[in-house]
Amino acid sequence: MPIKENNQYFIDPVYGDTSRKTSGTSMEVVLGPDAIKSENYGSSTNSNSIKSHMEKLNAKDFTLTSAGAQKGLWVAGHLLNDNLGGSGVAGKNLTPLTQTANKQHSGYESRIKTALETSAQLERYANLPFIVGVKYKVTVSIPTFGDFTPYNKAPSSIAIKTELVKADKATDQITILSMEDMGHIGAGPLGFLRNAVFAETIDNDDDHLRGCKNPSCAHVLN
Repeated sequence: MPIKENNQYFIDPVYGDTSRKTSGTSMEVVLGPDAIKSENYGSSTNSNSIKSHMEKLNAKDFTLTSAGAQKGLWVAGHLLNDNLGGSGVAGKNLTPLTQTANKQHSGYESRIKTALETSAQLERYANLPFIVGVKYKVTVSIPTFGDFTPYNKAPSSIAIKTELVKADKATDQITILSMEDMGHIGAGPLGFLRNAVFAETIDNDDDHLRGCKNPSCAHVLN
């Protein structure tokens, strides 16, 4: 139920069981406009984030800095972004992603954040009987990047999906934003809201590791 004083989540995040690899399997949440407020931020990842996964993956796939140091090509990716309240240390909210895949996910997350900023503006300046939110689901694939260590610790992909919802100000009831509801929102704001609606699969694939400098790795691409 929406909390009028703090519309961070209309429905709190629900996580799937951590896999036998101790990383996240799924996350579903209904975000309200206050999810983007700095006081509601979660946490960034660090060197201990799903450490047993990341150390092995980044020892396998890395590039080299100008000083010759190894820089891993994998990151601990948030299922729920830290700027939307997601933890960077809880395994249930993290999964290994290539840097490129993580950047792709970040691009979609930015569209969600813009929609929530738009919702906050509507709440402040428009006389609407509802508050717009975003239902967001991330599902980690069961198939892994490879069938041997360390690639069996990383998924082959993640699937992301969103819907626009509304929380009725009078009843707190949460329903899908209808075409009629959209008719009460101006064309400009509606464009930003609709841009946050998508259903996509983001792959961890060999092409994302093109820069690997490990001579023993399998990612030699033409």
